[in-house]
Amino acid sequence: MKSLTKSVVTVFAVIFATLTLTVSIGMNITSASAASEDHAYEYFHSRLSYDARAEKFYSAFKAIAESGELKKGKLEYDVLSGGFTDVADVSKYVDGTDNKIIKAFGAGRDAFIMDHPDLFYVDLFGVSLSAGAMGGGYAAYLDSSRSLTLYAGGINTESAVDEAVAEYEAKLGEIVAAAKAAGNVKQQIEFVNGYLCEYTTYGFGTEVKDGRNVDTPAAAYINTAYGSIVNGEAICGGYAKGFKAIMDRLDIPCVCVQGYSRRNGNLEPHMWNYVELEGMWYAVDVTFNDAVSDHAKVLFVGGEKLYDTHIEDNVISSSGYELQYPAIKPYDYGTDTD
Repeated sequence: MKSLTKSVVTVFAVIFATLTLTVSIGMNITSASAASEDHAYEYFHSRLSYDARAEKFYSAFKAIAESGELKKGKLEYDVLSGGFTDVADVSKYVDGTDNKIIKAFGAGRDAFIMDHPDLFYVDLFGVSLSAGAMGGGYAAYLDSSRSLTLYAGGINTESAVDEAVAEYEAKLGEIVAAAKAAGNVKQQIEFVNGYLCEYTTYGFGTEVKDGRNVDTPAAAYINTAYGSIVNGEAICGGYAKGFKAIMDRLDIPCVCVQGYSRRNGNLEPHMWNYVELEGMWYAVDVTFNDAVSDHAKVLFVGGEKLYDTHIEDNVISSSGYELQYPAIKPYDYGTDTD
C-alpha cells in the first residue's frame, strides 16, 4: 500500500446516506479480466454533457466495469493517471479551495448507476473518491476503502459472479427473443410488462423459520434486475431495473425513475420506468401492474394521470446531484387533444 499524506472527503453511501471522511488510498489496478458487453441505454450519461468533470468520472466507472474489476468486490483505481481527472482539480480539492471534483464524482457515479442495471452484484454507492498529496505531487483514486466489500450479497467471489452473470444473460436472452416474436415495439413493451408480472413475485426474499421471517440468499437482490429476472422475487426497484435491462437489449429507450408513490395519503419510496414509444415518453410501473389482474394499470401512461400517484425525486444519493428525467407526454398513449 502506498504511503500518502492527504486531506480526503469520501462519498460512501447507500441511498440518502451522508458524506464521510476516509484516510486510506489504494494502488492502481494493474490487471483486468475480459470486458463484458455493455447493453446499456445511457440516457443519464447524455445529461452530463454540461459538465466535463462528471462525464470523466462516468467514463471511469464504465472503464472499471468493462475491465471486470468490479467482479472482485474490491476496488483501487487510479483516476488521475488514468486521465479521468487532473492535478489542478485534485490539488484544489485537497487544499480545500474548491470541491468541484467531489460534486463531479457524485454526479458521474449516480448517472452511471441509473444507466446500468446489469451490475446487480455490486453496490456502487460503496465506492469512494480518495485524494491527497503524495511524494511532492497529488494522487486520486476510486476505491472501496470505506466498505468491507462491494458485493451486494452472497454472490461474492469472481467465479460466482461469472456464473450468476451467465445465468442472468441466458434468461434475458430468452425473454428478449420472446418479446421480439411478440410483434412491434408497442407489443414488445406490453409483452415484457406482462412477462414480469407473470413470473416475478413482489417479495422481500424471506421465509418463515421457527415462527419468524428470516432472510434467504434472495433477500440481497430484491432491489436488482437479478432479483426480478433470475430469482423471480423483487420489490419495485427490482421490477424497474429488470424492465430496463430487457428494454436495453430490445433497443427501446428506457430509464428507471426514483421517487415516491402516493397511497392512502402517504408517500412511500418507489421506482418505476419511463419508456419511449413513437417519439414520446410514457410511464410504465410494473410493480403497480403486478397488483392488478389485467397488468395494465400503469402502462403507456401520461403525466396528467401519473402525477396523481407518482412523484419524481431527482436526487438519489447524498451527492445532491439532480437527475434529469425525460419529460413524459401529458396524456396516455393513444389520447391526443388540442
